[in-house]
Amino acid sequence: MSLRSPAHRSPVRSAGAACRRVWLWFGLLLTTSFLLGNEAARPDAAAPFANVAWHNVAEIVPVPASDGGGFRLQRVPAAVREHLNPAAQKGSACPAGVELRFNLVGAQAKVILCYVDARSAHRRTAPVFVEVRQGDFLVRTVVLHEEWTEVLIERPKLEALLVAGAARERVGFDAGLVRVVFPHGVEVRVQAIEGDVAPPRADQVPARRLLAYGSSITQGYDSVRPGDPYPARLARMLRVDALNLGFGSGAFLEPQMADWIAARSDWDFAVLELGVNLLSRVPADEFRSRVRYFLTRIAAAHPTKRIWVVDQFLSFRDLNGSAKQAEFRTIVREVVAELALPEVRHIDGRSLLTEPTGLGADLLHPSPEGFAEIARNLALRMLSGASEAAAAPSAR
Repeated sequence: MSLRSPAHRSPVRSAGAACRRVWLWFGLLLTTSFLLGNEAARPDAAAPFANVAWHNVAEIVPVPASDGGGFRLQRVPAAVREHLNPAAQKGSACPAGVELRFNLVGAQAKVILCYVDARSAHRRTAPVFVEVRQGDFLVRTVVLHEEWTEVLIERPKLEALLVAGAARERVGFDAGLVRVVFPHGVEVRVQAIEGDVAPPRADQVPARRLLAYGSSITQGYDSVRPGDPYPARLARMLRVDALNLGFGSGAFLEPQMADWIAARSDWDFAVLELGVNLLSRVPADEFRSRVRYFLTRIAAAHPTKRIWVVDQFLSFRDLNGSAKQAEFRTIVREVVAELALPEVRHIDGRSLLTEPTGLGADLLHPSPEGFAEIARNLALRMLSGASEAAAAPSAR
């Protein structure tokens, strides 16, 4: 359950002051942003908090006390972020796919968090959740608040059985590893981590990593639990780790983003969801140019890694017979064909999300059932190695 200490409450509900109380010694701990790197940027480094690991985090940035305090988690480093569109810059602070990982040494630990929601025009209608997991096992979901919220971590009663079962079944994560999985759609700030903990060992996490880039659909828009978006579901099915680089309304295929993904050595295969955020923003020739650079740059840097290129998922545009949607799909397919690289495979998004009932009422973002279908069909495609020609959808 979520424990909220009175000492950490604040009545403020705005983005500028949702998290008012921050311990002074943590405020003094860090005066500059921390670039976490394998070479330039390693997403699972632990600073500034000792004895833990942060997954899918590029920077941990202190927030001034005047703006609520705590630490902001950025999925994209500032040197790249400053070249991205405003939606992606804002979305970088939304911790889709972000996890806090550690081993519990003492009897319990506490993680003190809050979320910040700057949307004043319409308030949230659903709670914000974090998930607490022991390896692959879900322990519970915890409601996060705009006031500092204490997330209590305790040893599960069946810990020994969980660890033994995980080892026997060869699941992705060691069941002794605590994973605090963050929500996708709001900024989350961290105030403190309390308790006797130790960082993960290399053998406690999957050896292989999936990198997923794309729109709000990849980020997980409209999902309730952090484990619902298709990259998280897909990773569980394949027993791999996932790096989520989804940005709601912000997948613009900037060259700086392509360069950053290309420079990273911490992923083994990728899903690149291209097109939907540019449909109403750029003409077809500009889209073709962006797709060509994005794919060429990443594939050239990683010639032996499989890259699955997904065009637009089924949406209201297909139901309306959108000519531009069809044109953008054709462009993605043609660019992949022109590259003629054996490890770069095109997938028509309609073969992954096949029915309108897999969408929410906006006929754009998947429902939980839709996310599950996308993950399931992607997993089947990846495990079979099938090309797009072997599984092309019928024309709609």
